[in-house]
Amino acid sequence: MSYKFQQLDKKLDGIRGSIDRFASSFYDNLLKAHPEFQNLFKHSDMAEQKKMLAGILILVIRNWQRPQMLASTLKRLGARHVRYGALSEYYLLFGEVLLLTFKQYLGSDWDREMEQAWSEVYEAITTLMLEGYNEAKKANGYLIERKSAPSQQNQQSLIKLLYKNNYKRES
Repeated sequence: MSYKFQQLDKKLDGIRGSIDRFASSFYDNLLKAHPEFQNLFKHSDMAEQKKMLAGILILVIRNWQRPQMLASTLKRLGARHVRYGALSEYYLLFGEVLLLTFKQYLGSDWDREMEQAWSEVYEAITTLMLEGYNEAKKANGYLIERKSAPSQQNQQSLIKLLYKNNYKRES
């Protein structure tokens, strides 16, 4: 049985009280696993970066019932990442480290179902962000590194995922 967003939100309660430590752990894990990312953050205010990471995770979970707003927000976020020098392949690496950090941080609360739920949520987030990313690159004359943005049908499927379709009710 898949976790509902409310359950993911409840599990985030264990992180919210110390979200700064969670975000610090994430960035420590990211830069340890991928030292090449240090250049992306050399001019960043890491305290602000950590707040933004926490904010987007909480935003997605708290607003899953507003998929159109989420889609718009995530596309804009993806478009901004073009300016930061992010490459599309970074999204997969970022996601792997995010899941690792959840696993480390949540300990025994992290299980197969939660991993699957967060993987699905992160895939939806990434797909929408990459759509905005690819649109911004195209608008600025960049070549798109990967296949074009998701089709309208694929985007709607992801919005439905964020809304409810792939989350079964608990018995």
